Amino acid sequence: MPKGSGRSQQVPGPEQPVSGAMDLDPKRQKNWINQFQTKWLFDWLTWRTLNVRYFLITDPKLDIRTTNSLTPTSQSLPVMASELKEYLVIIPDLPDVLAKRQVLLKPHNQDAAPLVKAGRVPFFGSTLAHHSAEGQQVAENGTVMIIKAESEEEIKEIIRKDIFTIEGVWDFGKLSIWPFKSK
Repeated sequence: MPKGSGRSQQVPGPEQPVSGAMDLDPKRQKNWINQFQTKWLFDWLTWRTLNVRYFLITDPKLDIRTTNSLTPTSQSLPVMASELKEYLVIIPDLPDVLAKRQVLLKPHNQDAAPLVKAGRVPFFGSTLAHHSAEGQQVAENGTVMIIKAESEEEIKEIIRKDIFTIEGVWDFGKLSIWPFKSK
């Protein structure tokens, strides 16, 4: 640099490699390799752990109730995973029961919670007469769910004891139970 340019020239010291040049100091090379290997191993283990958790939770072929670490158990429902079959259950509401349905929804959900927690009801929701516009009341007219049970009779017993059936929300006479296999 010419004198008087106002900039000082920095000369690389022993701890600072020349920019763009390969660092030939074996100690610094070893340190860099160790940092790279450690980061790579950490990233790989993190990825593997997260993906194994994802697989265990979402793979429908794996019934998580057979593992000890992820099992949400219910003492009232001791059932072996191999005995259970999946069923698609559709049950319409009786006419003009929307207000009653809304009043009974909280106790219904509380009663169903052990089945959901135990993995016996992995999916459920309301059927609709039609999709409502934003701000309008949703026109629920029934329920659809997947239930894991030993038989259709067990499902009928579960539905028969539900508060929606007892209080006259569900039309038990129109209950549909279909053998089902989730993928």
